[in-house]
Amino acid sequence: MSRAPFRVRRRVGWGACDPAGIIYTPRGVEFAVEVLEAWWREVLEVPWPVLLDALQGGSPIVHLELDYRRPLRPEDELTMTLWLEAIGGASARYRVRGEVAGETAFECVLVAVSIDRARFRARRIPDALRARMERYRADCGTGNS
Repeated sequence: MSRAPFRVRRRVGWGACDPAGIIYTPRGVEFAVEVLEAWWREVLEVPWPVLLDALQGGSPIVHLELDYRRPLRPEDELTMTLWLEAIGGASARYRVRGEVAGETAFECVLVAVSIDRARFRARRIPDALRARMERYRADCGTGNS
């Protein structure tokens, strides 16, 4: 795992694949969400349970796009990189790119909204989190090159 840009490596397991021997379609979303969760924990230093309980917030995903560029098979060594493409008042747009041996296997775009958990309404991203997010974005770019 590296922090700038944030990368997570994993091996594609047999259980993540369908009978054809390639990744089961929804697993790409699952992998991307796992990277986003790890990024919150490692880079923002706010595990999701802390966000939910101590900060009485949340960051539900309200939009996603997933494009597969090559099949993923059992035993593929997958490197997933997270970029923060945009930060709005209450929202953030992330891009997770999964690669095998330097070749793009998938890209997933996730848009999440900061919420007040008690009211379940959008709220401005808290300033302390926003500062960390902006620093990460400045350090890593947006991944659109």
